[in-house]
Amino acid sequence: MENIIFRKATFDDLDNILEIGNLIAEFDVSETPVSFWDYETLEKCLSDETSGLILTAYNENELAGFVIVTYNLVFKKAIIEDMYVPAKFRNLGIAKRLYSMVINEAKENGIDTITIMTEFNNTSIINFFEKNGFDKFQNQVQLILNL
Repeated sequence: MENIIFRKATFDDLDNILEIGNLIAEFDVSETPVSFWDYETLEKCLSDETSGLILTAYNENELAGFVIVTYNLVFKKAIIEDMYVPAKFRNLGIAKRLYSMVINEAKENGIDTITIMTEFNNTSIINFFEKNGFDKFQNQVQLILNL
């Protein structure tokens, strides 16, 4: 992992993030097809640091992982919207390092609660977050209304 560079995303990273994000079926969390974020949404996230955060990991010029987080500073909450490490870069500690960076950034912004949503059978991500201090709520259902 010595060649991996971790940093906040810049506008130059958006094409790489979109390229990977649009290929990944893992972001589908409901029966209704969900598309990855569009360029304008990610651009707004980068433009306003109070609304969110995008962190990246690069191996040379290749995107080795990213995490997208949205903030609600009024309620001191954050949501990990998407976190992904391509298969060839897994088991190198990239997700753990990105997660650690999210925690540090959240604390700096006064966030006291972080949530993440995933499919109930995505055991690898559930195990990862439980191992890193998250609690799974057994009796909750997320309902979504797309407008």
